[in-house]
Amino acid sequence: FEVIKVIHGKLLDMVGKVQIPIMLVGNKKDLHMERVISYEEGKALAESWNAAFLESSAKENQ
Repeated sequence: FEVIKVIHGKLLDMVGKVQIPIMLVGNKKDLHMERVISYEEGKALAESWNAAFLESSAKENQ
C-alpha cells in the first residue's frame, strides 16, 4: 500500500498537474481473513487522488 503512494507521487512528478485518469484496484478480495487494507482505506486513498476504486477477485470471477 505504501509503494502505490510512491508510484503515484512519481507519476505526478512525470506528468505534472495534467489531469490523467487513475484507477486504484485492490486484488484478491476473496481472501477476507488475510486482508491488510480495508475497503474503506482503499476507497479513501482513491478519493484523495480523485481516482476510481474497485476490488477484484480472479478466484470469484469478479
